[in-house]
Amino acid sequence: MALVVLLAVFGGLAVMLLLARFAGHPAVLRAESAGSGQASKPEIDAGRLRFIVTQLFEAMEMKITEAEPLGHAGGTRLVAMGHGSLRSLRHIVYLEASPPGFVVDATLLLTLAEDVAADRASVGVVVTPYDIDRTGVGGIEAELELVDGRALLKLIGKHLPSCYLEMRDYRAGP
Repeated sequence: MALVVLLAVFGGLAVMLLLARFAGHPAVLRAESAGSGQASKPEIDAGRLRFIVTQLFEAMEMKITEAEPLGHAGGTRLVAMGHGSLRSLRHIVYLEASPPGFVVDATLLLTLAEDVAADRASVGVVVTPYDIDRTGVGGIEAELELVDGRALLKLIGKHLPSCYLEMRDYRAGP
C-alpha cells in the first residue's frame, strides 16, 4: 500500500515537472487564447517597432550596426551582425511597419535580394507585424528570412517576453 502511494506521489511530481518544462509561459498562453479582434487594434508606430526589433535582435545576440530609411513611409533598412559557427554573418534587415494593405508585397522581397547580393551580406530579413506575400520567393537565389506578424510574436515570446503582451495589443494582419 505504501509502495502504491509512493509511486503515485513520484508519478505526480514527474507530470508536474514535465508540464513546467514544456508548457508555455502563462502570460503568453493567456494572450494567445484571447480573441484576436485585429480590426479594432491600433497599428504599431514605426519608431516603436524599430525599438522592439532592436531589443529583440540584441536578445538574440545580434548587433545593429547601421540604420537608415528605406525611402517610403514606415520602412527602415538595418544592418545587423550575428554570429555563425565560424564567422560573423551580415544581415540586411528590411523593417516594414506599415505596408500597404497590411501586406508586404513580393517586389520588396526582390529588392531585398538585390540589396543582399550588392552588399555581399549573408542573409536578408524582412520583419513586419503584418503579412508577407510569398509569391515568387522560390525563384530568389539570396537567402531570405521572412518574419511576419505571427513569427515576430513567437520570436518576441521566446527571446523578449517582456514585450510580448505589448505586441499582442497591436494589429497583426489584415
